[in-house]
Amino acid sequence: MQSVLEVPSFGMIGVSGINSMWWALEDTHVTVVDHSKERIDLIENVWRELSLSADFIYNSNDYKRLPFEDNSFDMGWN
Repeated sequence: MQSVLEVPSFGMIGVSGINSMWWALEDTHVTVVDHSKERIDLIENVWRELSLSADFIYNSNDYKRLPFEDNSFDMGWN
């Protein structure tokens, strides 16, 4: 797997965005999208503290239109 998209990032109770960390540890490029700028900032800080990298994207609550071309990810999930 080369790339995964987690959108939105608040699917489970606990730390948002944490479920995609496993993919990052497996050398998969991770992109996390959410409609809350505050939540994206918190997720990014947690990942940074753990020395993990991903793309963190704020998307103003329109999950019908994401800012990606078709087939940009190998897998998308929440």
